[in-house]
Amino acid sequence: MTLFPANTGYTRRVDRIKVEGVVGRLLKTTEDVHHHTDGTLIACESRTYHHLLHRRTKALAACGHANWRKCNYCKEYDDPENMTVYPILAKHIMTIAGINM
Repeated sequence: MTLFPANTGYTRRVDRIKVEGVVGRLLKTTEDVHHHTDGTLIACESRTYHHLLHRRTKALAACGHANWRKCNYCKEYDDPENMTVYPILAKHIMTIAGINM
């Protein structure tokens, strides 16, 4: 990680400086930079969106479906329609005696 001093009194990573040059302004503190595997830098409006990109990239590489989620229990990827999905986790829908759990 290479850091450069900024005129505002804090240090910034080189990737942020590159993206700021492209967008023509300083990035907000809430904005983040995603590093794509091919070296591409992507400006993200939030850390939440940045994490979404990571989750979708991992899913695409693991199962071929970017929108599938990884079950926090069995660790298998599956269609979200077969799962109970929460903002920070997903789990398969288990049925015991016809009752969804």
